[in-house]
Amino acid sequence: MLASASHAQWSKVAENNAGQTFYVNTDSIKKDKGFVYFWTITNFPLPDRQGNLSIKGLNELDCDTPIKRRLLTETQHTKPMGAGEPRKIFDQPTKWSYFPPNSVGSFINESLCNQFG
Repeated sequence: MLASASHAQWSKVAENNAGQTFYVNTDSIKKDKGFVYFWTITNFPLPDRQGNLSIKGLNELDCDTPIKRRLLTETQHTKPMGAGEPRKIFDQPTKWSYFPPNSVGSFINESLCNQFG
């Protein structure tokens, strides 16, 4: 469906109060059958409990009201920006998520739906 996100153009889109930084691969954004698909990376300021400094995920976005998103695949990495070998791979779609207003997830969803939805 989408090309690998390993050699991609990543754009910083937000940072939250916990110091997590969120990126979207602007080269990966595609619309297909009413859904918007895109890759994200979340960098952590410190390793999480599993020792990861980043996660990379392929997202499916439904811009119908209410806007919702789910992960199709996710990898966890010990280095920032999804670098290094993935430690854990999830390749089953998650349940649809709804993001609260004024959250980073809501900002990303609304921005992409306004532009591509």
